Amino acid sequence: MLNKLKTLIISPIYSLKKIYYIFQSLYLIVTYNEEKYKKEQTEFFSHFRLDREAGLKIFENQQNEENILKTPMSSEHKVLLASISISKNEYKEILEIGTHDGKNAFYLSKIFPNSKITSIDLDEEDELFKNSYNREDAEKRQEFCKERDKILSLSKNINFQKMNSLKLYNSKKTFDLIWVDGAHGYPVASIDIINSVRLLNKKGLLLCDDVWKTKPLKQDETYHSLASYETLNALQNANILKFQTIYKRLDKNNNASKQFRKFIAIAEKLSDV
Repeated sequence: MLNKLKTLIISPIYSLKKIYYIFQSLYLIVTYNEEKYKKEQTEFFSHFRLDREAGLKIFENQQNEENILKTPMSSEHKVLLASISISKNEYKEILEIGTHDGKNAFYLSKIFPNSKITSIDLDEEDELFKNSYNREDAEKRQEFCKERDKILSLSKNINFQKMNSLKLYNSKKTFDLIWVDGAHGYPVASIDIINSVRLLNKKGLLLCDDVWKTKPLKQDETYHSLASYETLNALQNANILKFQTIYKRLDKNNNASKQFRKFIAIAEKLSDV
């Protein structure tokens, strides 16, 4: 937060209004009531008949068992996925859009041991892959991919495919659970969501990561955008799906201010689609 404030003060391109948001955020951090948001989060889970506390225990157990997962829990998607894994519905076919470092696919393979997990990401020579997540340097990019592939190879139920997610429009395979975590801006996020709705089985769940509901201070095609939220709203208004959001993070640094707060969307396809 302090680094953001420093950047805003030094850089002349930022307006006074944006600086105001930062100071407002600092005040909200000081007065933040985390327990209140935890209670709300538990209620959001209950709406989908999911047990957040049980999911949290499963995630913590996985952390204790697997060194790869021994990182501080910051995103609630890990608890969400764990709670889904013990729900009454079966999720035999799972699709992950956006493999990144392979750790989430590995996590999915552990909490859904009897499921087939398809994880897709761009080829490492794709310009979009090179120019995101600090992968411009060829040597560092090669090391990143080597480590990712090593993690993915640890699970027999992961099918990793190098492909542009936009090509899913050709796919005829359907899935019970889809995790959308690719590019978060227009047009890719919208296309990923629309393709996912088409590929989603009835009674399946579509989950979207990093959903912004308040316009980010700076929008882009990869990280910060209203694209997912606006697309989901449009699909809901057209009676194609229904969705609800949960908080992505519950700590004060990430969740205190609406300006920096992100969500995870949980969507279900309507039965008549």
